[in-house]
This record gives sequence, structure tokens and C-alpha cells, in this order.
Amino acid sequence: MSNNLALWNAVETSNPDDTKKVSRSAHGPYTTVDAQSQLKKATEMWGPYGDRWGLRDLEYRSVTLGDTPMLILNAIFFYPTKCDDGRPEEASFEIWNDMPLKVGDWCYKKLQTNTRSKCLSMLGFNADIYMGMFEDEVYLSQVSAAASESKLIKQIETFIGKAGTCKAVDSATIRAENLMGEGKLSFEAFESIMQQAAERVRELGRSGGHQQVMDATLRRIGCETDEQRKAVTLMLTGTEDPDPQLFMERANSAGEEFGWENILAIALEASNED
Repeated sequence: MSNNLALWNAVETSNPDDTKKVSRSAHGPYTTVDAQSQLKKATEMWGPYGDRWGLRDLEYRSVTLGDTPMLILNAIFFYPTKCDDGRPEEASFEIWNDMPLKVGDWCYKKLQTNTRSKCLSMLGFNADIYMGMFEDEVYLSQVSAAASESKLIKQIETFIGKAGTCKAVDSATIRAENLMGEGKLSFEAFESIMQQAAERVRELGRSGGHQQVMDATLRRIGCETDEQRKAVTLMLTGTEDPDPQLFMERANSAGEEFGWENILAIALEASNED
């Protein structure tokens, strides 16, 4: 069954860093989105502009409406999509747009940029802005927090991906742990970072690095004493001194099954029963 809102849902949320408030306008205050950020997002999804998506068959003409010279653009916007059976195909639609014609004001460039932005908005790009949601302070606070977290995740994951030593990977996991403690990183994001860190350590091929990731995981589970650490490692692996890689695999499975926040309590209960 096709999801007609799949593209819309993927591109509707705007990053506040890519927007600005316009207070002086005949239409009242409103929020605009940076056109270059739209271009980057579309390029990320579909490739370079003009290859599989963009404007074509552009036709400009100038007219005078009353005393105002106007520049009019008619074009076809095209972009990649898929048939119901999954085969790729091209979709397109016609677009008209205009703006006052002013000599030396880069009107042709501005009109093309504005037209491209309007076409992308028809597909759902930055829909939250056009739907007025950026005027809601609660919504703005939520998307600002999400954008901030996304930026932190990207920074940490990029650092881990480039890390040349297990010690460097460990420093990234400690930073992620601290950020989560400060409420700047969700547990889901932290878990994803830890999994990437474990994979990077495996690539670096040093068991000491696995131990560092294991230690960070035990801290995340809530282990503060040797007794708690012993209880968790025994429950997950059956030994007090497990192979770090095996421990991480078991910990990930337990986190998915029981919830990471419940692992320590379950381990202590099992330990008391013994």
C-alpha cells in the first residue's frame, strides 16, 4: 500500500537555524526559510540540481500591470518518484510566478529561486512554516530542541567515524553520556551513538577499546559500584569478567527487550535470589 505522505513527512520539519523572521511586511510578520537550505535538502534526497530534479523549459516575459512593470516566469518542475510497483519514474507539474521588475535587482535570479522554493513547498518542504506553526512558541521550542540534538548527534557520529584510536572513541561516548545527563541528548540517540562506537572499536581491532565502550555502557545502565557491575555482567554473560564484545551484544539485546533503564534492577533482583 502506497504512502502518499511519505515525501511530505520526510521534509515538512524546518530547522530554526535555516529560518528568519520578517517583521516589516505589508502582510504582517512571518517566517521565511533559507532557499539554499531547501536546495541542500533536495540535493541530499535526489542528487544535484538539474539532474533528476529542478526547473526546465523556463520562459520569462515582462508585462506592465497598471504602472508596475512585472517579470513573469512559466516553467516545468520535475522530480523523481516511484510507480505503485516500485519502479522509478519522473513526476512534473507546471508553475507560474511573478515579481516586480526592477533594473539591477537580479530579478531573473530572484524569481527563479522563489519559483523553485514554491515548487518544493508544494511537495511538503518546510510545510511547518507555510502552515504557520513557527508562530507557535511551543512548537518552535520543540523543533529547536530537536534540531540542536540532531546537530550534536551529527558532530559526535562524525568524530567517531574519523577516530583513529579507541581512546578517541571513548572520549566521544563520555561526551554523549554527559550530554544525555544534561538532557541535551535522548536515550535513543545515546544508544545509537554507543552502537556506532562499538562498531568503530571493532574496526580499530583493539579489545581495550571494547572495554572502554563496555565501561561506558555500564555507567549508562546505572552501575556505580563493583557489586552492581558484577550483578549486571553476571546476568548478561554468566561471568564476572566477560568478553567486552559479547557483553555489548548481550547488553543491546537486553536493552531492547527490557528497556535500558530496567537492566540494573533486574540484575540486582536476580543476584539477591542467588
